[in-house]
Amino acid sequence: MAHKTMLKHASRPEPICVSTETIGDRSSREYRVTVGDRTLEAEIEIAPDGSGRMRLAGKVVRFFGSRRGDDIQVWYGGRVYDFKIADTRQSAGAVKRSAMLPELTAPMPGTILRILVGDGDELVARQPLIIMESMKMEMTISAPAAGRVKEITCAEGELVEMGALLVRLQVSEDDDAGDEEAGENEAQNA
Repeated sequence: MAHKTMLKHASRPEPICVSTETIGDRSSREYRVTVGDRTLEAEIEIAPDGSGRMRLAGKVVRFFGSRRGDDIQVWYGGRVYDFKIADTRQSAGAVKRSAMLPELTAPMPGTILRILVGDGDELVARQPLIIMESMKMEMTISAPAAGRVKEITCAEGELVEMGALLVRLQVSEDDDAGDEEAGENEAQNA
């Protein structure tokens, strides 16, 4: 039986259908995955902490995933991808507004290297907030929209788990968030 989910990514105007189906019996780790009109078969292992390995075309790739409500973050191939489970009945504006998260979480386990803002600071969209390191890779956590820092909930040097709350934000109600890429976390090799 296939499981279908509509996901919204900031770089795409419309949600895309992602379907997963187990190949073989229910205990199998082999899946047929369809994203839009592209289908592939992969062996996927997922640990309870959201980390996993995927064997695709003979190559093994590590990934991390985190879900909070309708928000999903996936670290794959050195980049972090932010998705929202889309309700296709919502208008595009409602999906865009709901993607402006009031809380930012760690996309993977790692160490907080630098905190670039403080409680009460005003923010612009895509402003760098926190730099963290994981698996010898630095990642910048940025503001998803203009607003204000309500609370920093981590400290420099702290080791955090994937999904740990890092920053609480107060997002401006009148922010247009016209840039489709606002709020994406950028990963760079250290």
